[in-house]
Amino acid sequence: MDPLTLAMLGSTALSVFGSMSAGKAEKRAAYDQAKLKDSAAAETRTRAIINKRSLATKALAERSEAVQNITSSGFTADSSLSLLNASFENEMLAKMNIDRETEYEVAMLKAEADSLRRSGKAAQSAGMLRAGGSILSGASGFMEAGGIEGMKTRMNKAYGP
Repeated sequence: MDPLTLAMLGSTALSVFGSMSAGKAEKRAAYDQAKLKDSAAAETRTRAIINKRSLATKALAERSEAVQNITSSGFTADSSLSLLNASFENEMLAKMNIDRETEYEVAMLKAEADSLRRSGKAAQSAGMLRAGGSILSGASGFMEAGGIEGMKTRMNKAYGP
């Protein structure tokens, strides 16, 4: 094979390999970032569970203290029950707020992770398209240089018939 044809084939092969590798690397990087977002979402859910348990523990201690205060100060059953109900309602509202904020944050992180995965797939597809373009460009250059007949002519000139 003549040097010009070898150079064109080598250049095309390197370009194809480089384009495909770049696309795969971009996809891998996007997927790694998506994993970080997924981990952050899981951590957010874990923090919410811890916060709700802490809130429940604190509320229980407050209710226990309220019961002691009620019994020592002589409140009636109706007024003491309303104080305890208010404490319980406040705890439930706080837990609902934690849940709502957690679900919003998790949904945003999941959406970011999904977006990163889609961009990674698109980057890999773009790499494949660039590789296809390199193949076509190499074939075009080969044809401009005379194709198979041109290669035979160059070989005959260089090495004889």
